[in-house]
Amino acid sequence: MGQILAVAPEFTEVLTWILHYGDSATTPHSGRQPLIASITTAYKSGASSTSSMSPPANAAFVGAMWYRPVPTSCSGGDVPRGARTGLNVVNNAIVLPAPWWGWRGGR
Repeated sequence: MGQILAVAPEFTEVLTWILHYGDSATTPHSGRQPLIASITTAYKSGASSTSSMSPPANAAFVGAMWYRPVPTSCSGGDVPRGARTGLNVVNNAIVLPAPWWGWRGGR
C-alpha cells in the first residue's frame, strides 16, 4: 500500500486470490475489503504515504491479518527456480484514525 501511494502510478490494481487447499474450505478475502477502501480513498485524493490513510466512515479502525504458507513441494515435474526461497510469514495491516496517539478504541 505504501509503495502504491509513494509511486503514484496512473492506475493500479490490487489482486487477491481465493485459495483452495485440497478439500478444505475456501479462504475468504472479505476481511481485506476495508483496507482496500482505505487505500482507494487515499490514492484518489493524491496521498503520497500511508499516513494519509484513514478508516472508512463509521469505522473506529480497520485491519486484517493473513497467512499464506509457501508450498514445500510441487506435484509432478520440476520445482520452479526460486520456489524454496519464500518464507512462511504472518502479514498484517491496520489503519487507525488520525491522530492515532493515545487511541484507545471505541466510540
